[in-house]
Amino acid sequence: MRFLIFVFFSFFVNSLFTQKTNLGFHLSSSNYSGDITPSGWSILKQTSPGIGLNITYEIDPYFSLRLGYEFLKIYANDKEGKEEWQKSRNLNFSSLINSFDLSGMINLKNLLVPNFETFNVFAVGGYTLFTYNPTSWYNQKKIELRNLGTEGQGMTGYKNKYSTWSSALNFGLNVQVFLTKRFSFETQFLFRKTNTDYLDDLSSNYVDYNILAQQNGSLAAELGNKIKAPQGAQRGNPGDKDWFQSWSFGIQYRFGSIYKIHIIPAKRKIVNCPKI
Repeated sequence: MRFLIFVFFSFFVNSLFTQKTNLGFHLSSSNYSGDITPSGWSILKQTSPGIGLNITYEIDPYFSLRLGYEFLKIYANDKEGKEEWQKSRNLNFSSLINSFDLSGMINLKNLLVPNFETFNVFAVGGYTLFTYNPTSWYNQKKIELRNLGTEGQGMTGYKNKYSTWSSALNFGLNVQVFLTKRFSFETQFLFRKTNTDYLDDLSSNYVDYNILAQQNGSLAAELGNKIKAPQGAQRGNPGDKDWFQSWSFGIQYRFGSIYKIHIIPAKRKIVNCPKI
């Protein structure tokens, strides 16, 4: 964590002295896709606000490099599902996320319509490191689910407890609209396909209630197997990794030289007029 913060601010300080750097601040909305959100509507219903900032360095008119940070919240509840089996499973979670996103940005506008000068459109893609820690409420107390081992983590013959650090591939779309020669407004959709299936503390099969209570404690059994399902019954789908995504709106400020629109001059054909 300290190393990432050091890298982030080193990049920030160095970038401010360049001539092609933008600093941005934005507000976000974020949500999660996984075992507790089986439909698009259930994903949208369970959306939370967030904030973020970013530094963008323009390498050339067509490619930029961005380092971004977002502080997000995701949550989901089985009660929002439509199927009876999901409602009876009765699982829920919430988690705060610190997302560090390193992304390349391809300027589609400059590639396709360079003479249109009022906005830019970028295809975005890169790599994300993030922290998360799913929690739930029990008897009016907030419980960190990872520490309980709700799917038998830490028990003999089961996996170790999962890390609260993970990584993801990020991709999305960014639109930038020029307000002045230094300020611009932007909106961005950024999806993150993670390498963990435990954003929601839900991945594989049930552990027998009594076995879980004996080895990981009664609280693990209460939150891990609420319906007292038999040993090995399906609890989640380990084949599908979790996702989280954000939609942001923000302001960019350009340091150094003012923004210059990059125009590719059109080649003019010489027309020879007939002599009279």
